[in-house]
Amino acid sequence: MEFKYKKNIISGGRTVFSGEYPKPMVCPHCGIHTDSAITKADIFNYTEDEQAYVVSFRCTDCEKTFLCVYIGTSGGIRPEAIIPVSEENPVSDNIKKLSPQGAKLHSQSERAALRSDYELAMAGYRSALESIIKDYAIKIRNESQDDVASKTLGKAIEAYLEEDILKSADVVRILGNGATHYVNAYEDIDFSTFKLYYDWVLQYIDHRYQIAHPPVTR
Repeated sequence: MEFKYKKNIISGGRTVFSGEYPKPMVCPHCGIHTDSAITKADIFNYTEDEQAYVVSFRCTDCEKTFLCVYIGTSGGIRPEAIIPVSEENPVSDNIKKLSPQGAKLHSQSERAALRSDYELAMAGYRSALESIIKDYAIKIRNESQDDVASKTLGKAIEAYLEEDILKSADVVRILGNGATHYVNAYEDIDFSTFKLYYDWVLQYIDHRYQIAHPPVTR
């Protein structure tokens, strides 16, 4: 699940939480990015020191309602659960055929993202992208396997991707690398931004796969 920080949880004219909170940006029903509207919210005692904030959102696309449970204090809250639980978003069948290892790494990264383990997810997606780009270079561009395997991800991006998608792939590489460092120089860039660029690159490679494998030929 992707989140973006928003200000104040307000329900029925009452401010339930005052401050910035992580708002779900993907509907667990339809999987569409959405700026869902709050329909109802309330607060309950959870432990001696923390409260539970239960917020109902309505998706602007499918119009279904889902819940987010937050735990914390008036100083800050964190998402604890989304109801219903989101299903992982697998790669397309084309990507699975092109890069089984990349698809496997993608699936593992999806599970980390659903738990809000974003640093692990970003590092995993970066690894998935490396496998997918290298398989694309070998199987679609007919590059030498030995040459492809020896390249770093940065060199593979430069050598095998066209200019219109190269910068997007570099965003994934740089932010994915940053998530593994002791000091992350890019921690101010949220996960949803990273995932947007990652998805763009996968869509591009999926499109190139379809061009190389038309359903009919002369």
